[in-house]
Amino acid sequence: MTLLSGRSFTDADDATAPPVVIVNLSMARHNFPDLDPIGRRISSRQRPHLDDHRRAGQRHARLRAGREADRRDLSGVRADQPAGRHAAAAHRRAIRPRSARRVAGLVHEVDARQPVSQIRTLEAIRSHSLAPPRLTAMLVTLFAGVALIITAAGIAGVVSFSVNQRTTEIGVRMALGAPRSSVVRMIVRQGLTPVTLGLAFGLAGAAADDPRGRARLLFAVEPTDPITYTAVITVLAAVAALACLVPARRAAAIDPMRALRAD
Repeated sequence: MTLLSGRSFTDADDATAPPVVIVNLSMARHNFPDLDPIGRRISSRQRPHLDDHRRAGQRHARLRAGREADRRDLSGVRADQPAGRHAAAAHRRAIRPRSARRVAGLVHEVDARQPVSQIRTLEAIRSHSLAPPRLTAMLVTLFAGVALIITAAGIAGVVSFSVNQRTTEIGVRMALGAPRSSVVRMIVRQGLTPVTLGLAFGLAGAAADDPRGRARLLFAVEPTDPITYTAVITVLAAVAALACLVPARRAAAIDPMRALRAD
């Protein structure tokens, strides 16, 4: 974490010194929106409420998962209280992950009786904290892919059924001089008409939906990101056009005389 202003804790911040805290940017903006927080006073009632250890652990997990933008936190130092049963330390050094256990040797040089456990790299901690949202994203992507394939198959089936019902009409058009390209464009255009209506209604429904539910699954992307919406609409329209193109090309390959004789 980067210190934006003020100072970090020092050895002078003991039990006899005035209490000091370090607040994060979200808390500073919330409590002092138009003021410099350095030198200001903050009461315990302004501290985020943590009702039990389980809630605190969940909150810490959300911070690790990269959702700290809306969390208001402060860190304090109390030298007049004994240390807890557990302590954590961060060691910054350009070493390989397999060499990270050398940190235990450094701790034992200071206190040989001090137990050291759960030595992990920052990359491992980050990967572990992102495992649940990563799994959710993979499942959503898988289900979306299956839904897209089923939708494409359904569109192709409906257009194929329409082409079979209009074999005579297509044969008459081609017998009167309609080029095959115009037949392809007609079938694709008619097939994309309900798709366009569906995209419009879907876009309106997504815009009217509460974005907070979707925000829980997104990282560094706004729920109303225009680039994402444009990309999704483009992909859906392209898949639908491809699904319509297959039966349209088959309709353009119809022999006009054979279609008229069959009638």
